[in-house]
Amino acid sequence: MIIEHSIGLSMSRYFFIVLLLSVLFVSSGKAQEANISIASEFEKIYSTTVVLMDSDALSFGVGNFDPEELLRRNDDDTVNEALNLRNQISVLAIPYTIELGTDLETYEDHLNIQLAYVKQEAEVSLFEDIEPDFDKEQAYGLSVGYSRKWFLNKNWTLAPALSAYFIHYKNTHLYNSEETRAFQPQLDGILFNQKKNAILLEPGIELAYLKNNDWGAWEFTSEAYFMSGRTTSALADGSYARPEGWRIINGVKVKNTFKEAKLFANDFYFKAHRVDIRGDTVHTLGTQHYYKIGFGILWDIRKLTDLVENVGIGININHGSAISGGSIVLYINEW
Repeated sequence: MIIEHSIGLSMSRYFFIVLLLSVLFVSSGKAQEANISIASEFEKIYSTTVVLMDSDALSFGVGNFDPEELLRRNDDDTVNEALNLRNQISVLAIPYTIELGTDLETYEDHLNIQLAYVKQEAEVSLFEDIEPDFDKEQAYGLSVGYSRKWFLNKNWTLAPALSAYFIHYKNTHLYNSEETRAFQPQLDGILFNQKKNAILLEPGIELAYLKNNDWGAWEFTSEAYFMSGRTTSALADGSYARPEGWRIINGVKVKNTFKEAKLFANDFYFKAHRVDIRGDTVHTLGTQHYYKIGFGILWDIRKLTDLVENVGIGININHGSAISGGSIVLYINEW
């Protein structure tokens, strides 16, 4: 699936103050005493980037909205903040799967490749009465993975997998006030205006039940992933960021096939998932679990190309996390 979306991992005013304090403590050799870790901030960045690259865990689209606004007026500051967060990040993820070999009755081997680009832009304020700084974060991701899908019977499959991620992170920060420019010599190279790389490994497994019917098909999936990695070079305080976390995704997908599609879509598509997370991503998403619902229409284009099976358009809704809200999404190889 190609996903292009806006959400927010921006640094809040609170984090900006914490960062200033961390610089002062690092320079005085008291970072550990104050329990402030530069590495932990990078761990959140890399672990969240991995989750953003997983469309089953998070997905966004070309437009974001609050679904509750369709039913009633909602002035809840929490909801509005979540929607604002969704509008701060853009993500483009392009996956491609190559079939390596198969025994039609026993297994299928796949090579899974994905390119991803994550961009976050936000205004960062230290004080209300000064002009906010501009902060831009970019992450370029490449993942390569191998999976083997075992056919347990005509309906059940089990697919262990192992993926490796290379993530290049870049920060650009513009100091727009005299107050923050005074801190620039200490801040640059700590977290602002620098580049860092990280490598992560992620083993995972998926158990699935697929049932085909006259009207279409439905599928239940249960997935579990654990990621762990390290930056390729030391941070400003001499430490290494070691992102780590796991996620479990349980959900169901339903596809209703139209008998005579013609120019209209071939399938109506619906999916619902619960995602449980632990580790460094929890702080960013503000929860240990959330829910995803999506629906849309799909076109089968296998007659036009061998590279893509289907494309479509739909709506995805996230509930229960710091980026709750809805998005219009574009589907590629969604089923």
